[in-house]
Amino acid sequence: MARAAALGSERIATGHYARVSRDPVAGRWQLLKAKDLARDQSYFLFELTQEQLSRALFPVGDLSKDEVRALAAEALATALPAAFLA
Repeated sequence: MARAAALGSERIATGHYARVSRDPVAGRWQLLKAKDLARDQSYFLFELTQEQLSRALFPVGDLSKDEVRALAAEALATALPAAFLA
């Protein structure tokens, strides 16, 4: 996180299967299990501080592995010239 801040980044995204949410009552950030429990990696991130959780993004936390693969295939198909796809 320190390196990201030094580069001027406000947030950092990882490919971990986890989710983060702010509890509106307590005002604290919560580390949540991934939607796909078979891929959940929240246990690995349990030591993140409130400051770190506030800046963390887990974009695949709400997706299954199949959904991630489909999105990656779509991104590759639209981003790369046809010569690379042959």
